[in-house]
Amino acid sequence: MESDAERARLVQRRQLSRGLDAERTGETIIDLTLSDHRTGLGGRYLLSFSKRKGGQSLPWNRLKVGSPVVVSNNDDDDDEGASGVVSRRNNNVIEVALEQWPEGERFRIDLSPDETTRRRHRNAINAARNATGRPGKLRDILLGIAEPRFEPEKPIETLDHLNPPQEDAVRFALSCRDFAIVHGPPGTGKTTTLVEIIRQAVARGQRVLACASSNTAVDNILERLVRTTPHVVRVGHPARVTESLREHTLDELVRQHEST
Repeated sequence: MESDAERARLVQRRQLSRGLDAERTGETIIDLTLSDHRTGLGGRYLLSFSKRKGGQSLPWNRLKVGSPVVVSNNDDDDDEGASGVVSRRNNNVIEVALEQWPEGERFRIDLSPDETTRRRHRNAINAARNATGRPGKLRDILLGIAEPRFEPEKPIETLDHLNPPQEDAVRFALSCRDFAIVHGPPGTGKTTTLVEIIRQAVARGQRVLACASSNTAVDNILERLVRTTPHVVRVGHPARVTESLREHTLDELVRQHEST
């Protein structure tokens, strides 16, 4: 229902293609021209758009770096447009990373429903429902049908930057055979603890996939890991990664590899 409603709103916004009404919601910018272009972020087109009247500032909008958008022909209401992600922006210019070149000479940019996340949610639910083997066991533990298992806690090297409760959390997490939960109020050092859990696991020869509910949270982990842990790879759209960390993205590592 949410997906259908968002698509209907996008169609409604695109129908408001004339005048300033289209820009009042902050989810659309109209009457744009292509001011610059380059290639980057894993071979994508990086297209910079500005208002057709030179020097005019962009209107107030909700299009932030990392926002999914659709770039379409401002003069063709039937143009389905090209999907992309906002990669940079300032008061006068907005840059979008696109897989394909959009058609037209005047453009509009609309905030787009992020169907990727919703599609992944549905796929994950279906995978969990039909899971067997190890994934099926984890599902049963998460649902309370089975109990999580732990090995005896092993000592770890004394860590000057962790306090005793954080050290306890690290030992606890490393002893789990299924999953462990580290819980604490804001400001208690959960990210610091998590980074140390990852560092200790890698030192034991394990491979770690670190995930979070936002790109910013993943970048916070990455920023601390790259100082001490080799071979860290950031997975995700480069435009949604903090600019200073983009060199660690899979796209950039592939692009810079000698065999590319």
